[in-house]
Amino acid sequence: MPQDAYTLKYVARDLSALLPGTKVTKITQPDRDTLHLYIYPLFGGFKLEICIFPKFRRISLTKRDSRSLDTPSSFLMLIRKHLQGAKILACGQIPNERIMYFDFESVSEFSIRCFRLYAEIMGKSSNIILTEDNKILGCFKPGYAGEGVRNTLTGADYTLPVSQHKVLPDDLEGIRKALSESGPDALHECITGIAHVTAEDIISTYGEGVTAEQVYEYLNSDDICPCVILEGSKVTDFCARSSSPLAVPRESILQAQTEFYDSATAEATLQSRKAGYSASLNAALKKAEKKIATERQRILSCDNMERDRLYGELITANIYRIRPGDELLVADNYYSPSMEQCSIPLDKQLTPSQNAQKYYKRYNKQKRTVEVSQKLLDEALAREDYLLSVQTGIQRAQDTEDLAEIAAEMRESGLLKDTAVKKSKKKAVSKPYRMYTCKGYELLAGRNNLSNDALVHALSGDDIWLHTKEGHSCHVGIICSGNADAVPEDVILVGAQICAFYSDLAGKGKVEVSYTRRRSVRKPKGAAPGFVTYTDYKSMLVSPDPHTELKHE
Repeated sequence: MPQDAYTLKYVARDLSALLPGTKVTKITQPDRDTLHLYIYPLFGGFKLEICIFPKFRRISLTKRDSRSLDTPSSFLMLIRKHLQGAKILACGQIPNERIMYFDFESVSEFSIRCFRLYAEIMGKSSNIILTEDNKILGCFKPGYAGEGVRNTLTGADYTLPVSQHKVLPDDLEGIRKALSESGPDALHECITGIAHVTAEDIISTYGEGVTAEQVYEYLNSDDICPCVILEGSKVTDFCARSSSPLAVPRESILQAQTEFYDSATAEATLQSRKAGYSASLNAALKKAEKKIATERQRILSCDNMERDRLYGELITANIYRIRPGDELLVADNYYSPSMEQCSIPLDKQLTPSQNAQKYYKRYNKQKRTVEVSQKLLDEALAREDYLLSVQTGIQRAQDTEDLAEIAAEMRESGLLKDTAVKKSKKKAVSKPYRMYTCKGYELLAGRNNLSNDALVHALSGDDIWLHTKEGHSCHVGIICSGNADAVPEDVILVGAQICAFYSDLAGKGKVEVSYTRRRSVRKPKGAAPGFVTYTDYKSMLVSPDPHTELKHE
């Protein structure tokens, strides 16, 4: 991610060819560090995206849908007031700085006003600042730390960051001097506006003996080759030019940048939401585990229940032998085959009948405790099992759509608060299953517990249903049009491998997967989402495999 002045120069060049003359129709703030400006006419559904989050700082175009924060920030309201409906006059880069500017013209019934929006892409110091006549109207991160420090408070004059006094990239003599004094390894420390990654690519392109003329040519030439770095199918970086063997060319730096950041932010959003949902789930799991431990301890505390019942019956059977003031009764245990003697403590202040009743009361109390605690224990164990199945769904979710459905399930189960999500007028249409085609057979895999329930109901009686024999997994169905016996073994194997991949046993070697006809699968009344019982099944041992080559939407 070389977000240096060198790369930003080409981003600004591409944007300056697209934006002047367009109009801002809408402004949203999808998170606290990002602005989306909807531009008309910008074809293809793209939006101008300015992000100042240090890890993903950027000025790019994106197609990603964005819903603004429920509570708009004061800066968002400020730029909506001045820039919504405004015309973009020009945009460009402040020379050799990681700063772009956007000039706007806002026409009202009574006046024509001109504004300039600065987007500063400078790591932790990144900021977005709105100015008029070089006076700051507002910014994302206002601040002032005293004399000699840059002031970004409202009403102050806009000034550029303090110069680092490095060699300019168009100063050939300065570059020659820097190379002779510091060597090629210190290029990024000597030359303004290039990142360490860019300096490394210069050395990789020309070798350790790189000359000042070659560095000058690299930094000032318009002959670039925008590309993304692909490792397998994952986009790991983008560059204006690269000597990496993993580089794949793109038409423009904007396309390469958009492809990388859409992928990177989608992955970051996925992991962030997984962490958030997992935190809520782990709290519920801890509560369930505590409940299980409590009920098990209560049941263990009643381990003398049967002994107390026996003592009560033996006292009753030998009541004629007990004399007032006796503290011990030694009686034959007629429940035991060997009829061994049993010593029973007595309370000398109680009558024989009262001693028997004391033991019966203890027995009945413990019996009731065991009955109630066992019921609560069974409920807690079922709750824990359900929570673990949701946890598996979160861990194996492939995209934010999967997580959105799991979040809906968690809200229905009370694991997430309804107030956490703004209710929309239109209900999003989700994809209920992961779908595959193998040798002409359709395979369906559930995305979460609710999806698993829907899949079970959608299958016909003779379709094949699969699930891991142990642990939690998605449900997989093979549509066989009433002829389950004709389904090839390797098709069932594919279904079993998909089932194993989307389970909590993936990554632990081979997994045993059970399969049977749908007619042998039953969902008990009142059972938790995703829970079923099944009979008449067969099993196979398989290695987990997502079979992405067979997947389709």
